Amino acid sequence: MHHMERLKKYGRIEKELARNLLAEFYGTALLRFIGTGVMAQFVLSSGTASSPIQINLGWGLAIALSVYVAWETSGGHVNPAVTAALCILGKISFTHSLLYFIAQTLGAAFGAGIMYLVYSEAINAFDGGVRAISGPNATGIIFASFPRAYLSNTGAFIDQMAGTSLIGLFVAFCCEPKNQIPRNLMPALFGTIATTISMCCGLNMGSPVNPASDFGARIFASLIGYGTQLFTFHHYFFLVPLLAPIVGAVIGVYLYQFFIGFHIPKPVVTAVNVNDKCEIGQKNGLRQDSERLL
Repeated sequence: MHHMERLKKYGRIEKELARNLLAEFYGTALLRFIGTGVMAQFVLSSGTASSPIQINLGWGLAIALSVYVAWETSGGHVNPAVTAALCILGKISFTHSLLYFIAQTLGAAFGAGIMYLVYSEAINAFDGGVRAISGPNATGIIFASFPRAYLSNTGAFIDQMAGTSLIGLFVAFCCEPKNQIPRNLMPALFGTIATTISMCCGLNMGSPVNPASDFGARIFASLIGYGTQLFTFHHYFFLVPLLAPIVGAVIGVYLYQFFIGFHIPKPVVTAVNVNDKCEIGQKNGLRQDSERLL
């Protein structure tokens, strides 16, 4: 027996919830690993190694890849806002949603930590070992989002609700079997919607729209020299990217259902044989494919 088969035999997790939590941890770690690298390359090169459009595309590709990786196990939520939307749609229980959030947050902290090892020397060279979140040599933005000087926490909350309402809308759209979204395209579409959100809602605070990614990496950064300023800055701004995306995703689900979902025509019933037996005119397995967001 090949050694990989032996590892699989003795290391395979049979309990579904445990498998899903492990997948969410790993998927979110991958997302934050790539995203932290994208931000580090931009900040540490003073914008010469990449541009804002590359940041948007980099995060979009990171999301698509991380969702693909966890797709066949947990469905690749990698974002508590997505989990909240699915909870509202009845696809996952509230208790499991909380466990997913914990796994996602721990994964984000882990992913940020691994990428920090890659760029730690570059960060030290850039800021002289002084970890700051504001000023010309600030590097805190590599790990967490911060508002522009003009933005109030109320304005930031609205910003995040608006951005993540698009995530909630998109989740509801994909979970509707009548929309017939090809299963293997869904992760790529998630990356596309993330890039779209960054391009239209990224000016005020960088459009984090992922509580686990921001909070997990923020926790890690606080342990490597940035300290409590990551949480107290701007009147405890950290609560905005932690809470607002959940509210926005829920709003997005309801908006889609009220304006579109409740009104989609029922599938056409067509005759299939001489005995007048009928079947719904849709592809077999469509419902399972749509619900694979779980």
